[in-house]
Parts: sequence; C-alpha cells; structure tokens
Amino acid sequence: MDRWRQINRIAFHLTARLLPAYKRWSIEVFFRNCKQKLAFDKCQLRKQRGIERMWLLLSLVHFLCCTLPDYRGAFEKGFAYFRECLLQA
Repeated sequence: MDRWRQINRIAFHLTARLLPAYKRWSIEVFFRNCKQKLAFDKCQLRKQRGIERMWLLLSLVHFLCCTLPDYRGAFEKGFAYFRECLLQA
C-alpha cells in the first residue's frame, strides 16, 4: 500500500508541474498564429482602445478559424478556408 501512495504522490507532483506548461503551450500557439497568419507583428497601434479592439478582432478570427464544424481545433485549416472565401469574393 505504501508503494501506491508514493506512485500517487509522484503522479500528483508531475501533473502539478506539467499542467501549467500545457496551458502555456496553448497560449504560445495562439500568439504564433496571430503573428504569422493574422499579421499581429505588423500592428502599430499606440492607443489602448485601438490595441483592445485589435485583440478583440484577432481573438474573434482565431476563434472562428478553430471552431468551424469540419475543422474543429485546426486553426491552419480554418484559416485556409476563410482565406479562400475572401479571395473568391
């Protein structure tokens, strides 16, 4: 029984350390997509209101790209779909 307590304790500590890293990774992926595909790195806003609006728009576009029924969770595929729709218009 003592062995299982040790294993559970180790698993708990590993989970406690890995979970924040996993959450951090999803934030990093969001920023990379915003910079590479949505041109966030080209943004030159100075006023807080403009920056907040830009964040809102980037978040909305990222959300839409990730939640398309056929491409759920795949930003790249959703982005390509919306890009094609805009280019055809």
